Amino acid sequence: MKRLWFSCLFLFLGWALQAQEIEKETIYTLKEGEVLATSESNLHLYLSRLGYLAVIDNQREKNRRYIINRGIYGPFERRSIAPPILTDRHWCFTDTQKDSNVVIFDGYKIYKHPAGQRTFDVRVTDYLESYIIYNERLSEYSIRVNTQLQGPFPNLIDYYLSNYGDSWAVVFFENDGNRYEYYVQFSNSNVIGPFEEILQFVFLDINQWILMAKKFNTEPIVATGIDKLSMEETEELVERYSIITDKGDLGLFERRLVGDYDYEQYNRVAYTTHNYAVNVIKNQKIYYLVNGQLFGPYEDFVRQYDLGIKPDRFNYVVGAQQTLYFRGRKGFSSNVQYFKVSDSRNSVAIVKPNHDTGKDSLVINEKYYVGEFSSILNIQFIPDTEDFYFWSISETNFDSHQLHAYINGEVEYMGEYPILIDVFSGYPKVHFSPSKKHWAFVYRDLNTQEYKMVIDGIEYPAGILPQVVVYKDNNGAEYAAWLNIENNKLILNKLKFQN
Repeated sequence: MKRLWFSCLFLFLGWALQAQEIEKETIYTLKEGEVLATSESNLHLYLSRLGYLAVIDNQREKNRRYIINRGIYGPFERRSIAPPILTDRHWCFTDTQKDSNVVIFDGYKIYKHPAGQRTFDVRVTDYLESYIIYNERLSEYSIRVNTQLQGPFPNLIDYYLSNYGDSWAVVFFENDGNRYEYYVQFSNSNVIGPFEEILQFVFLDINQWILMAKKFNTEPIVATGIDKLSMEETEELVERYSIITDKGDLGLFERRLVGDYDYEQYNRVAYTTHNYAVNVIKNQKIYYLVNGQLFGPYEDFVRQYDLGIKPDRFNYVVGAQQTLYFRGRKGFSSNVQYFKVSDSRNSVAIVKPNHDTGKDSLVINEKYYVGEFSSILNIQFIPDTEDFYFWSISETNFDSHQLHAYINGEVEYMGEYPILIDVFSGYPKVHFSPSKKHWAFVYRDLNTQEYKMVIDGIEYPAGILPQVVVYKDNNGAEYAAWLNIENNKLILNKLKFQN
């Protein structure tokens, strides 16, 4: 009955949306030989409002123009592909113009370098803007961070910006003719090293970082274990590495679990602005390292985790009972198949298999039963709220997925769609308006392979970019927006929602 009601609601919304006039704004008229470089263009929330970045490729004259938030930049004569960046606060790109390599941040910070100094790898955070300069004559790298030029670094491997604040670091190597030595240098001039090998380095906020590296003269150990394939005891020589963090040297860890061939995929550091976590092996036992603290030992690797934005906020599932831990200390729930946590950390959506019915049970905070659904596969909280949406397999058509939303304590059925799941990006991201009354997403149809756009349950042909943005303007009106090309005009389409 409820689904019938929502179907009628979608039909009514369809009439309402189709009756509404879509505002069309021409942001650029394509000239002969020009095309939109779709893989480099973007539609995004910018300063909490609608933002866009369109790259116009003139294939006849071999040049590029950038259309960014109503500004036109160019033409440029690009020598190498380096996609521009558009975030919710900043934008930037690097290109070549005449005999200069040019880098532009936010339209008013412009840096020019001669042709022999190539610019690339532009990055931006809320507080930092940076890029690499390669001096072809001297074979040296330098890095500009904000207005300061750092270096040179003859053997630069990579550089890193803190997610929060103005700290940065570089990884480089030196070769004295006998061996390669690897180092990490921080923006405060501190240098750690030399190392025989650097496995991974992660920079979080101003003073928080983690380094996984092999020191010189680190001897391997002989360890025993059960081979997963033969199920027989085996003995192997296991290499070791060091973990060093802002809290100090945490000691030596083994690079593999004897007999287990899956460890490498679980030995990468996961991180947010203030939290990091990684599976580690010490004395052939499995631990979970979070923010410098070891939790465990556990019988298996942590495969599910949720790291919060604020410091010391983390959850994970581990063990035969699939126990959900909060901050590594409390078994909050068991038999957890899947879980997600809200930004505030006040709400936890937990999926548990019901072997009697063959369905998945959805509960909130281990207290509130939401309902049973066929194979819940993806849950996403709406930013800064306690509400979320989730995808599940259709009970009647296994090639289709059903979309549901949990809004203000009620589950809403939002339609069934034949979604082709992207290997890299996963399930479609559903965008909700600030009022949470309206929503939109883009998906690729499993049957036709075409992209389709859904706005409040009504399907439309997708625009030239497989993207849609939902936002609120300065007057409080809510819109869905997308880009399209009509008669050689690049059109910004805006559909105003009726509350």
